Amino acid sequence: MFTKIMCTILQYHFNVCRKISALSARLVMGVPAFFRWLSKKYPSIVVECDDGVKGKAHFDNLYLDMNGIIHPCSHPEYKAAPETEEEMFVAIFEYIERIMTIVKPKKLLYMAVDGCAPRAKMNQQRSRRFRASQDNALRQWIDEKLSADNEDRDGLWPKDMVVILSDASVPGEGEHKIMEYIRKQKAQSATYDADLSHCLYGADADLIMLGLATHELNFTILREEFKPNQPKPCDICNQLGHDMKECLGTERPPDDMEALLPQEPEFIYIRLCVLREYLAKECSGCAVHLDLERFIDDFVFLCFFVGNDFLPHLPSLEIRENAIDRLISIHKENATKYPNPDNPYLTKDGSVFMERVQYVLQELGTAEDEIFKARQENEIRFKERRKRQKLHTFNLNNRWARPEAVGGRGSRPQAFDNTRNEAYQMRMTPNVLLNSRRLRVSAALTATFVTVEVVAAEKAPEDSDSDPEDLVQLYTEGWKERYYNHKFDCTSTTVEEISSMVAREYIIGLSWVLLYYYQGCPDWKWFYPFHYAPFASDFKNIASVEVKFDRKALPFNPLEQLMSVFPAASSQNLPPTWRRLMSDQQSSIIDFYPNTFKIDLNGKKAAWMGVALLPFIDESRLFNALKKVYSNLTEEERERNARGNHLIFVAKIESDFSDFSKQVVESSAQMDVPINPELFRGIAGTLAKSESFTSRYKRVYCAVYKDPVYDPDFVFPAIRLSNAKAPEVVLRPEDLEKLERYNWRPTIGMRRHDQKAHVSEGGMRMFSHSFSREHSSYGNQYHRNSDDNFGQYQNPYNRQHLARDQQQQQQGYNSYYRAPDSYRSNQNNYRSSQSSQQNSYRTSDQSQYPRNDYQRQQNRGNDNWRQSNQPSNSYQSNQSSYGSQYNQRNTNAYQSYDGNGRNPRQQRPYDQQQRNYPQTPYYGANTNQNNRREDPWNRRQ
Repeated sequence: MFTKIMCTILQYHFNVCRKISALSARLVMGVPAFFRWLSKKYPSIVVECDDGVKGKAHFDNLYLDMNGIIHPCSHPEYKAAPETEEEMFVAIFEYIERIMTIVKPKKLLYMAVDGCAPRAKMNQQRSRRFRASQDNALRQWIDEKLSADNEDRDGLWPKDMVVILSDASVPGEGEHKIMEYIRKQKAQSATYDADLSHCLYGADADLIMLGLATHELNFTILREEFKPNQPKPCDICNQLGHDMKECLGTERPPDDMEALLPQEPEFIYIRLCVLREYLAKECSGCAVHLDLERFIDDFVFLCFFVGNDFLPHLPSLEIRENAIDRLISIHKENATKYPNPDNPYLTKDGSVFMERVQYVLQELGTAEDEIFKARQENEIRFKERRKRQKLHTFNLNNRWARPEAVGGRGSRPQAFDNTRNEAYQMRMTPNVLLNSRRLRVSAALTATFVTVEVVAAEKAPEDSDSDPEDLVQLYTEGWKERYYNHKFDCTSTTVEEISSMVAREYIIGLSWVLLYYYQGCPDWKWFYPFHYAPFASDFKNIASVEVKFDRKALPFNPLEQLMSVFPAASSQNLPPTWRRLMSDQQSSIIDFYPNTFKIDLNGKKAAWMGVALLPFIDESRLFNALKKVYSNLTEEERERNARGNHLIFVAKIESDFSDFSKQVVESSAQMDVPINPELFRGIAGTLAKSESFTSRYKRVYCAVYKDPVYDPDFVFPAIRLSNAKAPEVVLRPEDLEKLERYNWRPTIGMRRHDQKAHVSEGGMRMFSHSFSREHSSYGNQYHRNSDDNFGQYQNPYNRQHLARDQQQQQQGYNSYYRAPDSYRSNQNNYRSSQSSQQNSYRTSDQSQYPRNDYQRQQNRGNDNWRQSNQPSNSYQSNQSSYGSQYNQRNTNAYQSYDGNGRNPRQQRPYDQQQRNYPQTPYYGANTNQNNRREDPWNRRQ
């Protein structure tokens, strides 16, 4: 048992070393925070992939960022992790087919696996694990799916669809390889289809920015729906049902594990065409006219300041504090102050206009002190609220604060035997629990070969009120000097020099990132050489900064990449002689792989949100050390270390592109043959016979595919193609009005939290009782009938009310019925007539139903009330025949309302003459009933 516990602890710390340094890359963009902000401010961009949407939208091309598939399949949260590599591959293939069921691409499936990343991202990755067998399995699976023997009963794999696989041997991140393909295809404007519809699957937040940067009008992102509060496995034993602090190292029964598994995640669409409509509204409120396409580029650039995969975010900018809104407002306000007001843009085709960015940063710098103070005030309020909540929760766990059941007549609650002892136990219990948890965690940490030290102060457990000491204190005077003193280890006399240097490198980094998004990687060797970002007030004279990159730099080879990002605990994935460089104390690069590293919380709450202070890799020292061990590589390892090419798979059918592929793979010469896009599904580039794979996959035509080649100085224009047809407008005027009244508060998840009315069982009994008393004396006062005696009893939902409701719906008005409070609160809605033939009800604007008679009986004498409101004989004669009928109908209406949680205006009582009530149109549909679009793709969320 002890050996098993030690193995699980070692595995846990291997995962820490593998993951902790990548967190600065993934969390610096604040993936959950950024998407929450985006989906909250622009709610119509999200469409849930339910049965009404799956397979209904038309997509020509589907692009898969395979890292977003491999990770959830190898470490699933809703089921047990696969035990073998074969099980993992089966899970990956099933996941891809699930996506194919939703999207159903018509022309192209592009699968991209992360290859060697640029040097700028290696410092923040330090974790990457891939094997050649993954690529082999993918190729075999594609060969099987496109073959003639495959029975495609669901129509997911049409034989005229082309599949391109960019595996891990091709340098570049998966999503950026996809963008490079789209960018180079779009530059072939003579043959490119401007109305091509794209769907990109991935979980990274930067996919939204990449999709906007293409300026394609029909671009959609598919991703898993984030569901908060899902049960997560223990970090030590990888079992559900307990936290790491409560782990005992024992196995749980399989039945218990299955009961704790969370639900399988669903998918959502992010419609960038709708986001473009929102951004069009954003750029309309500027003093000068702004072109939408240029404003989108500026929007993407401004989002880089709050974080990306290559640079840390500025200290004064937090997504949760509406930092992006602040930057957009500053940019629009300064549009008239720029040197050339006729060209009020910050970027163009991936290039940055530094003199205009200076205006934005200067104004942000003047507000930094105010931002830091407001942040501290919010933090104090949050701590006080959390403290009250913890105190309330703790009191409920005490025996003296809990209600105790009394058995029967004469029984009493159990008395305290020793009140002093009870009070002592109450004071000491929290400390005992915390100390025991600290001991368990400390034992786990000291038993391993890797330790993690938290800078400034050790993070207290989550249930402790103490926080790590804040040594910088940005909310007090002298915050800049303290920041550079603690983060960059400089003195007060060198702060100006250091801050200028950091700001210079940061502005170069912003230029690198923007070029990477719009033109491809400008320099494979450049990286930001600091762990922290400067302040906005540190950017001075940035127009004089020389931005220059080495476009001839080459990416690392695959094994060199692993040596740059792996910790020593992952050395089993490297050749034996290469491993010793990571563990041998005599190695010349042993300092690249420390057993102990620090984590700076940097104002955050938890260590996983902090900055991992790992040393930067010196590539010259790394390559000099690898020269001595390169000769020890086997033939298989040399093949694994070589750079590869994209592969294209074409089914053997009767078509022009299939015949062209056949000619290429059956030719004896291995040369690049240009593709005619008109004959090859609109795809441009070259094909060549593959020496390794063409002969291996016989059921399809497999060849090497290369993107079109352009001049090194060619600039890809970031424009909307002139012949592209704009998609149908989705947003309604009232949706844009909501954007103007936008007041965001952070929420968890991505669903819109509309408060819906609900009536409990007790409320339903009250309604039933009240209406029974009312109907016993008034019977059918709501109903119209051909009988003259009953035609005068008006329906409260008459044509006048319907017209008012329609007008309120068109104005975006939406109110929810609150019962029974609003039902009881309106006591002036009833007007009684002295006539024996008329009784009418009227509803006020605040309440939609009349109050009951029981309340009126309390205010009047029962006898006088009955005498003054005695109904006519004709009314009484028909009471039995119509009263029960109305009761049944009215009760059904309330049951429908209660079960579905709908507004009573949308579910009214039965009316013989008004059966077709106006229905709420799909989101984005015209409110005119004649022009209403029934397409579920355009429905409202």
